[in-house]
Order: sequence, then structure tokens, then C-alpha cells
Amino acid sequence: MHKRYARQEKILDMEKLNNSHVLIAGCGGLGNIVSLYLCAAGVHTITLADFDKIDYTNLNRQIAFREKDIGKQKIDILKDILIERNSNCNIFLIYNDIDTIEDFSQYDLIIDCLDNSYSKIKLHSKCKQNNKTSIFGSVIRNYGQVCLLKNSCINCAIPDLITTSDSCELFGVYGPMVGIIGSYQCYIALKYLSGYDVEEKLINISDLDFYEILLEKCNHVENNIEEIEIEYETIINELNYQIFDIREYINEEEYLMNHVFNEKDLISSYNIYVLCDTGQESILKAIELNSKGYKAKSIKGGIKRIFNV
Repeated sequence: MHKRYARQEKILDMEKLNNSHVLIAGCGGLGNIVSLYLCAAGVHTITLADFDKIDYTNLNRQIAFREKDIGKQKIDILKDILIERNSNCNIFLIYNDIDTIEDFSQYDLIIDCLDNSYSKIKLHSKCKQNNKTSIFGSVIRNYGQVCLLKNSCINCAIPDLITTSDSCELFGVYGPMVGIIGSYQCYIALKYLSGYDVEEKLINISDLDFYEILLEKCNHVENNIEEIEIEYETIINELNYQIFDIREYINEEEYLMNHVFNEKDLISSYNIYVLCDTGQESILKAIELNSKGYKAKSIKGGIKRIFNV
């Protein structure tokens, strides 16, 4: 074994790491930390998935990037940095959204470093459908969450997902907390890849206060995002349905048939079609309603698609 791993080979199974392929979905703050540590530890093959470019607002927490990298593709810069750190590591790139990832068979582990709940739900749903283990991580302000998901699922483990895509701009994000959660993801990943029995538990960290929740095995079928979405045109001829509008601001011109605005007004025997601006938040709400016993779907594309705006 190469002497660069001399300080960890008594702890980690280097043969297993050298035969591992990890997908890192999202290469912002968490993805920076995770990719640097896994590459340094000798994970043989890493696939980076991200379509975003580097912005000045990223630099407080996405520590692999420099001022001269502004405007460049994140995964291009990250690949160069990783290869400089460990030339034995194979790096593959996916420039598109996770929607384009269909074949999960090649990955031994998927690490969720994404920055919005919609994408996280889609990723973990695909992991569950493909019987793949994943590691969830998320940060907002000085609060973070992380867990391994193997026998549990994202909806059982984290019913109220932290959303960071818009919230970072609204509420801020503490750079060192990103480092803490990313390091936890790496710690779990290296143990799992080395063959350790990793306990499934949700780790919550708030201003350095730690508390854990043991996750139970769930037996329900994971939500398939495609099956939850529905086109508005297909429901307008139904009789017993309600459109549950969860938008904060609603124009009278946008009122639809059987429109309701409060969850307490929902009729459990009716089909519930959830409406938001773009069709992303409504997916999360539909999943939540289904867990409560409703028959809910999300209107694809939201109000903007209905009115072509």
C-alpha cells in the first residue's frame, strides 16, 4: 500500500476504498469538503454531479474555490484540484441535473450535497428505488443535519427538510458549519465503504449542540416523483377533487375550480392536487399529505405552467 495512506490503513480497509465508486451530488460547500476528504483518503473513483458555476457568494464556505475561479464550472475546477491532490483518483463529471442520472448500478454510495429539498427528494427517491445507500446532509445558518439512509428513507428520517437554495440568501449560512456537516458525511462514508456496520441515525447540530435520533426501518414504497406529478389539463374534468394552493401570494385572476387554501378544508375522500408557483414545493407538500392518508399529487410546473408565465 502506498505510504501516503500509512496513517489510516490500520483503521480503514484500503482495498475496499480502492475498489469504491462514489457519486457526489452537488459540488458546493458540502461537495467541496466531501470530495477533498474522500479523494485524500484513497477512494478510487468519484463522480461529481453539478451544473452550477462559481460565484463570489460561494467563497465563504466552498473552500476549494478561489477568486480566479469565478464564473467557471464548479466540477471542472474541483476535478483539477482533486487530481492535483491524488493522481491515483479517477474523477468523472456529470454537468446536468440529477434528473439525467438513470443508472445507479455503478455507484457503491451516493452522497447528497445538494442545496434544495426538491432535488434531495428526487435523489433519495432514486436511491431507494435502486436499492442504493445514501448519505444526507444539509446546512442553514448555524444548524445542520446528516444521516446514513439504507433501511430508512428520506421522508421518514427528515419529514421537514432544511431547504438551503433560497434560505442561504435569506437567512445566511455559517461556513464552519458546512465544514462540520461535510466532515461528518465523509466520516460516515469512509466507515461504510470500509465495511463497518454504520448505525442509521439522524445527527442534528445546532450551534455546537448535538442530538441524535435513531432511524427505524421503513417498509413503505418510496415516493416516485414522476408518479406524484400530474398535468393540470388531466384533472379539470374530474368531479371529486380539490386544488390545494400553498402559494403565499395569490391573485384573484388565478383562482381555479375547487380552489382551497387551508389544509383544514381538505376532504380526505377527494383527490387533492397541490399547487405552487413552479411545481417544486408542491411535490414536497403532496408527499407530506400522502403520509397523512390523503390522495395527493402535485400539479406539474405550478401556476406558471398553467398560465404560461
